[in-house]
Amino acid sequence: MPRRPVAVFAIAPWAFPGVFPSGLLLRLRRSADLDAATAFTSFDGPEAARALARAEILLTGWGCPRIDAGVLDAAPGLRAILHAAGTVKAMVDPVVFDRGIVVSSAAQANAVPVADFTVAALVMGAKRAFGRARHYANGDDESLWRPGAGTGLHDCTVGVIGASRIGRLVLHRLRAFDVRVLLSDPRSVPTRPPGWAPNWWTSTRCAGAATWSPCTPPRSRRPATCSTGAGSASCPTRP
Repeated sequence: MPRRPVAVFAIAPWAFPGVFPSGLLLRLRRSADLDAATAFTSFDGPEAARALARAEILLTGWGCPRIDAGVLDAAPGLRAILHAAGTVKAMVDPVVFDRGIVVSSAAQANAVPVADFTVAALVMGAKRAFGRARHYANGDDESLWRPGAGTGLHDCTVGVIGASRIGRLVLHRLRAFDVRVLLSDPRSVPTRPPGWAPNWWTSTRCAGAATWSPCTPPRSRRPATCSTGAGSASCPTRP
C-alpha cells in the first residue's frame, strides 16, 4: 500500500465542523495521513513546529494564519495548500508561488451561493420587503407601506460592479429577469457574457468605468437597483 501524504489542518475551530464534516474526513483519511483533532490558527509554538516539519499538505480554511517564508522554512516537505474557502490573497504570501507549491481554493464553489444570495437580496430589495417588514412589525398603518412600487425586479436597472467570479454568475442569473444590466469593471472592458445575443450589449459609461449594458427599447424604468460585483451587498438606488 503506497504511503499516504501527511496533511495538517489550519482552520478556526468554529469553521472546522462545517467545512470538514465527519463523512468528508473519512474520505480524506483514505488519501492522507491526518489528525482531525488538531487544527492550527497559529504556526507559533512547538506543537505547530512539529506538525509543519512533517506536513506535505496544508488543509486550510477561515482562520488560517498567514503562510509566509518562515512557515515554508518550517515545512520543508510542503507540496500543496488546499484552501476550503474563497480567496487566498490575504493568507498566502507570494513566496509560496515562487517556491512552486500548488495552491487551490474553493473560490469558484463559494461564488455560487454568494451569487444566489445576491440575486435573492436584489429581488427582496426591489419588492421593498425589508422596509415593509419593519412597518408590519411596528404595527404601522398599512397605507404607509402597502401602496406603490415594489413588485420585484421587473423593469428595473441593475448595476453590477466587477466582472468577478461572483459578478459573472450574477449576470448569468439576471438573464431570467426583465432587467436592464449595467456592468462596471475598472480592470478592463468586459466581453459579452457567454450565451447573450450579440446585439444585446452596447458600451456605455457607469461610475467612471467602461461598461456594457443591454440594448433595449427606450421605456420608462423603475428605480435602479445596484449590486456589488463581489456579491456581498445590494442596495436600491434612485435614478
